[in-house]
Amino acid sequence: ARLFATWVVQAGGKVRGDLSAATREAPGGDEAEASAFGGGDGALDMWPLRLIDLEDIEQFTAVHVLLRRLPSVVSHYLSRIVFPAVMRHRGLKLSASAQELGSAMVFPRRLGFSGTPSE
Repeated sequence: ARLFATWVVQAGGKVRGDLSAATREAPGGDEAEASAFGGGDGALDMWPLRLIDLEDIEQFTAVHVLLRRLPSVVSHYLSRIVFPAVMRHRGLKLSASAQELGSAMVFPRRLGFSGTPSE
């Protein structure tokens, strides 16, 4: 919840009901976006993380619009969600030498294989 509040402040908003020092000095945001999210003082007014319902399209869209281009959010998402899922270390690795690839173990019939590039 603290990380979320920090991101909201970095994006130019403030968390509703949060009186901590991190959100008191929120930089001003776009007035048109502020009015769309209920903030009249220039800062985007965001719900506390514990109250955000991911099934509510209005709330989810508001969070997405506020945080989608924030570098620290993108970095966190990539390093904690995407990269660990995609770059998992495999316990078993397949490897073969050129001799093994050219042998009858892999293919019973072959036309020719030297293991070196042809010129």
